Amino acid sequence: MRHLSIAASLVTLFAISTTVKAQASAVPTGSNASACPRYAPGSSLIEAKDLFSKNGVLRVNLAYSTRVDEDGATSYCFMTDDGVQSPTLHVRAGDQLLITMKNALPETLMPSTTNAEAMLMPSLPELPWVPDVAVSGKSASCAAGLMSKAAKALGILPSDVSTCGMQDAVKTVVDGGEAIQYAVRFPADAKPGMYWYYPHMHGFVEPLVQGGASGAIIVEGIEKTHRELAGLPVRTLIVRNMMAGDGTVLQTEELSLNYVPEGTTTNAPATIPIKPEQKQLWRVLNASADTTLDLVVQYDGTSQPLQVIGVDGAPAGATMTPANGSRVSHILLAPAARAEFVVTGPGVLVRDAKLLTLAVDPGMNGALEPQRSLGKILATPTADEPALKVPQISEVSAETVTVAGLD
Repeated sequence: MRHLSIAASLVTLFAISTTVKAQASAVPTGSNASACPRYAPGSSLIEAKDLFSKNGVLRVNLAYSTRVDEDGATSYCFMTDDGVQSPTLHVRAGDQLLITMKNALPETLMPSTTNAEAMLMPSLPELPWVPDVAVSGKSASCAAGLMSKAAKALGILPSDVSTCGMQDAVKTVVDGGEAIQYAVRFPADAKPGMYWYYPHMHGFVEPLVQGGASGAIIVEGIEKTHRELAGLPVRTLIVRNMMAGDGTVLQTEELSLNYVPEGTTTNAPATIPIKPEQKQLWRVLNASADTTLDLVVQYDGTSQPLQVIGVDGAPAGATMTPANGSRVSHILLAPAARAEFVVTGPGVLVRDAKLLTLAVDPGMNGALEPQRSLGKILATPTADEPALKVPQISEVSAETVTVAGLD
């Protein structure tokens, strides 16, 4: 088996950023108890709600929200109008994505100085206006002003939205309580694949991503480039950091799978249901801030072949991606990297089936990443099917290729 290494992609579609100031309160007064839910160890896998474009347009309202639990751990997420966190956004080539983003963080919602987030993001004064940064609520000429403590920005690349005369929406700051609309036009020849959204303002990104503020974007159409995938069940799996603590010390090194904690300390990772020997398409995003993943699927201690379908939004066989249908035993994912691959469920005689990230030695630049159990794969004839399947082929594309071993 070959070892597949996937570097972080530069094709991140959009980001949100926050500038914060620490205060004394251990639990911020603006915390929304219903926002950003996190799930108990051992929970069955819960996938994000899927939102699809219609007639070439996907309109989404997102509120950038946060919650602080009883241990002082801060969680972040994007909430829809109907209370769904961090939905998966589905579009097609040529579609337009319209996002109305509201900054729902009140100015009082700041971490305490004992919070790990505050250690990463120390107490700051209100920041003066910075050249080339547009602040919502200010004049269209971007006249000098102050960003509030809860200010944040949503950047979309590429974008056809002009804010303060600029196309680079990463430099547009949305102030607390305000909203702004962004528009993304996907090229007509956009390749099918997986992308993502997350908070992004240089110098302030890490604790927000560690708090779980991220979601997936899928450019549909994989059935046209990989015909044999049509009809396969699809799972969208997002590995995130998970803030955890005992009321005094917070740890950011723990991981979660779709907001279910890893099983390193509890031995109860998320349960991933699948029928015996069923083939599924797994789309995996490494949405952690700093952790490199070395993904492997093991049945009774033996690594299983994974058929690579796409890497960082590019179908297999494209430039800088593995050959189409490549079988690998490991997939190395740097932060922000994505991989799409076909998994075959364990047979009825398999006793122990797991999704793991193996130990990774980053060298001189960081500490050893330990092996972690991300999910327990449970194969039963009555296993719940994923909500999504790869669509049946409606038309034959000239780009159609064949993935070996799926017939």
